[in-house]
Parts: sequence; C-alpha cells; structure tokens
Amino acid sequence: MRLTCKGELLESAFVNPKRINFGKISQRMPSKTLKAVLTPGDGGPIKPRIVSKDLKGLKATLKEIDEGKRYELEVTLLPPFSGKRFFKRLDIESGVKNAPDLRISITAAFLPRVAAEPYRLRMPKEPTPDWETRAKLVWDTEENPKIIDVSVNEPGLTARAEEKDGEQWIVLTLNDKYEKLITPRMITVKTDDSVSPSVRISISPHGRPIGRSPKQRALAEAKKRAASKTGSKKKTEQGVKTSSKEKKPSPAG
Repeated sequence: MRLTCKGELLESAFVNPKRINFGKISQRMPSKTLKAVLTPGDGGPIKPRIVSKDLKGLKATLKEIDEGKRYELEVTLLPPFSGKRFFKRLDIESGVKNAPDLRISITAAFLPRVAAEPYRLRMPKEPTPDWETRAKLVWDTEENPKIIDVSVNEPGLTARAEEKDGEQWIVLTLNDKYEKLITPRMITVKTDDSVSPSVRISISPHGRPIGRSPKQRALAEAKKRAASKTGSKKKTEQGVKTSSKEKKPSPAG
C-alpha cells in the first residue's frame, strides 16, 4: 500500500508589521524611514529578496540579521511628495520553494502645502453693512510665501489679505453693489509660491448646505453601506422566520 500526503503551505514567512503606515507626512520632511522584520513561517529557512519593479517614491532594502531566520526590511519614503495619499505594494520573494510572494502595503498621507481654515465661508441671511468673515491660510512651509493678489468673482463682495503676528488672513466684506447671494462664489488668492501659486476659498450662500469634506463624505458612505447590509440581513432573517411559521404542519383532524 502506498500513501500520498498532500499539504498546503500556510505561511512561507511572517512580516511584522504586515502594513507599513508612515502616517501624516509634512511637505518639509526630507525623508522618513520605517522598518519591518521577516521571520520564517512553516516552510523552513527563508532567503528573501525584493522583486517589486515599481519603487517610485521609495527606497527598500533587506538586511540579514540571522541567516535563514531573521531579516530586517527598511523602507524609506522619498520626496518630492505629490498628491494627497501614497499607496504602494512591495512584493518580496521568501526563498521558500513554490511559495507565493509576500505582499506588504505601504501607505502615507501628505499634508497639503497650503490650506484655508475654514475651507469654505458662508454668507449670513441678512448681513449688515459692517459684516465680515475671514479664513486663515495655513502653510506647511518654513516661511509663509507672499500674497500677490486677492480677488472674488462677485461684484458685491470684496476680499483682501491681512497679516498679523506672522499669520495670513483672507477677509471677506460687503460693498455698495452687494445683492443677496444665490449661487456659490470663489475667492482666489495668488501667491509667489512656485508649488502652490494660487489658493481658492469657496463662498456658500445662506440656506445652501455646506458640503462635507472628502473625509466626512467617505465616512458617511461607509455608514450607509453598513446600514444597508444590516437591513438586508434583518429582512432575510424575518423572511426565514415567516416562511418557517407558514410551513408548520396543521394538527391532524
């Protein structure tokens, strides 16, 4: 009699942590490095090597600590940082025969070079002649760039720049041409910064809902999907219970 045993390799190697998250990264940061440790799984000694071809924005190296038993992965995030978020998968071959590559997720969130706080201004129902509102420009730079010009695409509104205690403010006021705002308007701030030469601040009319930020919208969508799944599950369970009751055999006459 001949017995054949077939098995499945569960883990060729373990990575700790499995996901490398750089968190929030300032535009001023020259670079940032994080590390992970690779150890053997249930396939015996390992000999890992990086096989990813696309490493744009990254520098990744493997260092042998204990041959076959322990390796250190060093990942460096390199400037310039562009966009809002960074996501990349790093593929590593474990060196264990017939084992799939290890895949490590690398993420980061880049702080904007400049942001207006608040990012949207709202008009009151009946503004008085001396009404004003303002937004602060927050720069992620060593020094604030200079403001060259401030304009607003509404004849009845006036926008200007003010600087106080090293802070830059954009002030919005009324003028003699003001009529009740019906549709959204925009303030445009021009600067001498080569990376962010202009900043926009939206103006919302009274009674018009102020839109959620991208993060708030994503959270609301996630809650909506979760509620929808829960509702569908409850309906299914109720349907099963109702069906069971209907199928109860009647007492024998």
